[in-house]
Amino acid sequence: MSSFAAVPIDMAAANLAGLAASANKNLQGMAGASFVIARADALAAARQQPPRSLYFDLAAEEAYFSAHGQMRFTAPVQALYALRQALDETLAETVTARRRRYDESWTCLIDGLEARGFVPIVPRELQSRLITAVDACNIPGFEFEQLHDYLFARGITIYPGKVAGRETFRIANIGAIDRRDIAHFLLHLDAYLASCRQ
Repeated sequence: MSSFAAVPIDMAAANLAGLAASANKNLQGMAGASFVIARADALAAARQQPPRSLYFDLAAEEAYFSAHGQMRFTAPVQALYALRQALDETLAETVTARRRRYDESWTCLIDGLEARGFVPIVPRELQSRLITAVDACNIPGFEFEQLHDYLFARGITIYPGKVAGRETFRIANIGAIDRRDIAHFLLHLDAYLASCRQ
């Protein structure tokens, strides 16, 4: 879901029967549409099983689409038009170039965070380079909500951490941004940290 169009995925080598992804994330489209890339034999096998869901019955969706050329239920038309545009933009940029842009943004981000005392929760060599979770326990006066609101007022969104009992947050470097946007974030982070020290 979060790596499609940014991380090479060899479905055959990984022995994947199917892959679900979203129109947003690395495709950089509008949220609201998702899709599945599946092996034909896996779909055939799914047709032999009783469905466990009406709406999320992938075999029925594929069969209906093959017969009628449209979805079984009301389509998210605006999200599908946005997905088409996002696919065109992905093909124009190329996944290789997008990954390079993401890598450059991530390097700027992780170097900047570490220089300011933040510690990545996942070691650098294991990072996806798409979203980074950082520990802020060593930052005097740090409070996530204050940083979130400070940045949000300046057009920057960060996400709460997922580690219980620790001051952490997550920041993505995916989307239609580059290292200049990361540098912009770091400037505002500096201003916030300076206010914590007062």
